[in-house]
Amino acid sequence: MQTRLAQRGGRALRARKAGRGRPRWRPTQVSQALAVLLVAGGWSGAAQAQARAFSPAWFADKGAVQSTAQRTGRMPDGSLAGIGNSARQQAQSRQQLQRSLDNLNRTAAAVAAQQAAQAAARAAAAANGAAVPDGLTQGGLWIAEGAQAKWEGANKPRTGTEGGRQLVTIEQTQSRAILNWDTFNVGRNTTLRFQQKADDAVLNRVVGASA
Repeated sequence: MQTRLAQRGGRALRARKAGRGRPRWRPTQVSQALAVLLVAGGWSGAAQAQARAFSPAWFADKGAVQSTAQRTGRMPDGSLAGIGNSARQQAQSRQQLQRSLDNLNRTAAAVAAQQAAQAAARAAAAANGAAVPDGLTQGGLWIAEGAQAKWEGANKPRTGTEGGRQLVTIEQTQSRAILNWDTFNVGRNTTLRFQQKADDAVLNRVVGASA
């Protein structure tokens, strides 16, 4: 009996010594206070960041941007206020379409002026009857000579026949041509044809003595 009690007492003594060798950590009041401060500091930083986004300075900046947009119609980056990318693209497309229409109208006006000049020449030839010779000849269609000679933007006329009529063909080589004529009379049986692009224009000037 005494032997067993002695053994138990020895084991208890060794257990107490082993326990003293491995002390357990327990939070103190100081460590707990530091932890609370760290957590509170993190929440405080987030709250301050959120407050800066809606601070008086933030609202002042937004108000300045809005005031500038209302006064000038443009944002700080230069873009139009209240207009998105799609709207800007539509505006640019409308401007490009308007420029194309303007160019088309100018071309149509130039063609109409040329046709009117040819119609007037035909009318004059019809009024004069047989007095206007056909083809490329003096008194009919005849290029200016001497000091008044000027032929720019087109090749010299070519002559031929088509359907029993005299054919005078002028090939334009530049978008704008200036042609000086001694006489610009289209006979009754003469066809004057300009080979040119749709947007080309030609100025026929009569500079002869009888002009």
